Amino acid sequence: MFGYVVPAKNELRVREYEIYGAYYCAICHSIRDRYGQIPRLLLSFDSVFLALVYGSVFDLEERLDTFRCFVNPAKKKHVLVSNASIDYAADVMLALGYFKLKDDKEDEGGVLASVGEAYLRRIYARIAGGSFRSAEGNLTERLGAFEGFLAEISSLEKAGECDVDKVAEPFGLLMAEVFDFPDEDGVLSLGTKEALRKIGYHLGRWIYIIDAVDDLDEDILMGRYNPLRAGVVGQGQGHGQGLDCGSEPAMTGLAMTGLGVSLRLDLSEIAAGVSRLPLLANKEIIENIVYVGMNEETDRVLTMSAEQKKDYRKRSRRLYGKSI
Repeated sequence: MFGYVVPAKNELRVREYEIYGAYYCAICHSIRDRYGQIPRLLLSFDSVFLALVYGSVFDLEERLDTFRCFVNPAKKKHVLVSNASIDYAADVMLALGYFKLKDDKEDEGGVLASVGEAYLRRIYARIAGGSFRSAEGNLTERLGAFEGFLAEISSLEKAGECDVDKVAEPFGLLMAEVFDFPDEDGVLSLGTKEALRKIGYHLGRWIYIIDAVDDLDEDILMGRYNPLRAGVVGQGQGHGQGLDCGSEPAMTGLAMTGLGVSLRLDLSEIAAGVSRLPLLANKEIIENIVYVGMNEETDRVLTMSAEQKKDYRKRSRRLYGKSI
């Protein structure tokens, strides 16, 4: 997961931001307690949204505790006492992180990717063996589907596919599986399950496309694959359709407009899915992320220059690290 699914902090009430931070810290603690310190480096804000939605639709109990984080030991912080939503989000994040490092190792090699992949391989084996368990089921049966969709993305990227919608599709399908929460006891209605899969699908598409836009300048500089280097987005099947591939076309204003339309349409479908959910807790936080935070991220990525994006990443990491 990539870190784009964030709240608009200035629109959250103090208590809501404390709850958001408590979920973030709980996922961090879940990773530490079950897998050790190092995997905590993969923690992203996207996993918080996943845990919030999971906990809300199942109406899981929320109990808060306080602790002092080594990052800022002078300040007491709230942490959610771990429940199924926390462990599920942590394991999904680590599984996707493992697949990413595995792909990086195969594509680019390098010491960092090789060491990271070897380390996470053991953790992935524990997840595949049923590390996450709850009354609703476990994650094991989902991992084969995840790997299949990511293999499809890897194949398209290696082939130099220039239709960003085509490459984003498997990640949308993967995230639909992620949001199809284990529910062996039949707690969720069919309508809720359909809404969750819809949210996951369009969230996956949005994440893949916005990440491609955000990384475009750097990918061009480093000579890395990016579907937007080879093609631009127009109107077609899905929300956009890759046009003729070229060696290095510029992203014109028309192309950026097409990308903006595509991203906004995905956001509108996510919002429609959220409106159909029986949100039994933290509704305001979830709606803040979907209606405000993700729209602000879309505006940022579409309008900022490469230098502005670099500065923003540094500032946002620093601000979140100090305040959560």
